[in-house]
Amino acid sequence: MLIVREGSIDWQRLLVDTAERRFVVRMRQMLATCGWRWVSPFRPTLKAELARQPVSMLERLEYRVRSREHRLLGELPTYVFNCFRGEPHPLRAFPGYLRDAWGLESLAEMSGHALRLARRRLLSSMAAPRRRPRAPDDVTDSR
Repeated sequence: MLIVREGSIDWQRLLVDTAERRFVVRMRQMLATCGWRWVSPFRPTLKAELARQPVSMLERLEYRVRSREHRLLGELPTYVFNCFRGEPHPLRAFPGYLRDAWGLESLAEMSGHALRLARRRLLSSMAAPRRRPRAPDDVTDSR
């Protein structure tokens, strides 16, 4: 809202960039969360224009994956989508992307680091309390 209030926005450019970067679903959600009434004085047709934007299956999948907590996978899904978003050859670039995201010096450190992360996440998820359905009370109070 500060950006909208402080300066002029090139709404057409915003819509083009939103579509090109596969942020249509997130933009719709963000504006719904903020409330359309805040944006409508600045661009009354924004909701309709976003509704007309096509949304790919990849964008829908990314939104669903990013909207959930991943105990076992941690940030890995985010790293995958970020790399696929910005790289022309994401499969080749992914090891280097992970190395940089994890703050490692070399690719040779990756397997050990990945195994330590996997072990930590697995142990953490096994230690987390599981929710069990409550058993019905079979004992009646005889008082």
